[in-house]
Amino acid sequence: MESFVPLAERIVDALLESRPGLATSTGDHRYDDRLPDLSATAAAADQAMLREAADALSELDPDALDVEERVDHALLTSFVDQALFEWTEIRAHEWDPLAHNPGPLLHALAARPYAPVEERLTSLAGRLAAVPDALATARATLRDMPRIHAETAVGQFTGTAALIR
Repeated sequence: MESFVPLAERIVDALLESRPGLATSTGDHRYDDRLPDLSATAAAADQAMLREAADALSELDPDALDVEERVDHALLTSFVDQALFEWTEIRAHEWDPLAHNPGPLLHALAARPYAPVEERLTSLAGRLAAVPDALATARATLRDMPRIHAETAVGQFTGTAALIR
């Protein structure tokens, strides 16, 4: 059985790689040039990773961990369980167009001065290059959108288009 710290590091790395917006917001800038992949193939791979993570975390005895690790174990288990629930039950990427809006991820790179402008622009260029594929995925994935979500998305995507221009 793998000890908690290396397991947690492996899980967190996988979570951040599949969620570039989360990585950016937590200060991990390795994936700043990417948008999340919400395609069916990527969703299945992410769900498999989350199930593996949940299984590995459940094999650990929290009582055998020190206090800090116990708290981290509980938090990480909760995050993994929530992510699995969102993919399998809520499935917002199938009905909420805002899940596909790249605007907030583009804005985060343009507005937050965490690195020199040149570095942020390079990352921004990577995310911008991914926009056409991300929008194609949205067109292929979205169905049965509630009217309020569609109407809100029209306004939000108008703002994203203006940001890109």
